Amino acid sequence: MKRLTTFLAIFLFAFALQGQTVLTYQGGTSLMDAGKGTFDSGTESWAALGTNTIENDDGALKITYDSNMEGAYIQLRSIRDIDRDLTVGKIYKVRARAKINAGAANLAVYTSGFNLSSALTTNYEWHEIIFTATSTNANSLKLRNFGATEIVWIDEWYIQEWYPDGRVLMYDGKVLIYE
Repeated sequence: MKRLTTFLAIFLFAFALQGQTVLTYQGGTSLMDAGKGTFDSGTESWAALGTNTIENDDGALKITYDSNMEGAYIQLRSIRDIDRDLTVGKIYKVRARAKINAGAANLAVYTSGFNLSSALTTNYEWHEIIFTATSTNANSLKLRNFGATEIVWIDEWYIQEWYPDGRVLMYDGKVLIYE
C-alpha cells in the first residue's frame, strides 16, 4: 500500500508539472555489461579492421594502424559488451577516455552511414558523442581518419541512455517520465 501511495503521489506531482522541468537530472542508465569497458584484461569485444592490430597495453586498448583508416570498432549491441540492443529513436551518449601518439584520428559513432566524431589529442581526454540510434544492432564505435604511424589508446569507455535536457522524473533509480 505504501508503494502505491508513493507512486500515486509522484504521478500526481508529475501531472501537475507536465511540460515543465521537474528535475535537473542529466544522464541515464549505463548499458555496459559488468566488468566491460575498462580493458582490465584482453581487448573485450573490439575487432581490428583490415590488417590493423589491437592488443591490451597495460589496461588500455591499443590500436595500431597498418591498412584501414577506421582502425578498430565495437558494435553497440547486446552481444558486444553492452546489456541490451539499442532502441531506434532513443538518444545515447558514448564516452571514451582516449589518446593518440600523433596525427588526426577521430573517435566516431556510426549510425546508418552518418557519423559523429571527436578529435583525439596526445593526452588522455574524455570524448563524448551523443547520438540517436538508427538501428538495434548496426551502430558502432570506431576510429575515423586513422593513418600511417598512428597509434590510439582507449583506456575506458561506456555507453548510456541519455536525457539531454533534464526533463525527466526519477524514482528509485528509474525514469518514470521523460518529455
